[in-house]
Amino acid sequence: MAWFEGQRKSDVKIKMEEAIMILWILWEAKNNLCWNNKQNVSAATLYRAKKELEEWKNASYDINTDLAGIGMVLHDHLVQFIAGKPLFLGCVASLLLAEIIGVREALSWLKE
Repeated sequence: MAWFEGQRKSDVKIKMEEAIMILWILWEAKNNLCWNNKQNVSAATLYRAKKELEEWKNASYDINTDLAGIGMVLHDHLVQFIAGKPLFLGCVASLLLAEIIGVREALSWLKE
């Protein structure tokens, strides 16, 4: 019974991750339509959400050591590269925490 309960809980986590990524990609697609007049195909948007989730899960995060790293890129309105910066985060408790720390560090970097 404990195994079944664990499977049920893990399915909820997987479904939540997928739902969050789909919402993120839909938000991005809406912004592309509003600001860049670029329309996305629905099937491609869903495919991209799954690929983005897969890439995010395989990001610079070692599940055996809880070590994480991020890369930040600054570009202008023409998407021309201005600067980039790698950052080793060290030990973090989760990918979500690594992402939050990364956003904070990127905002701090922009202030410099």
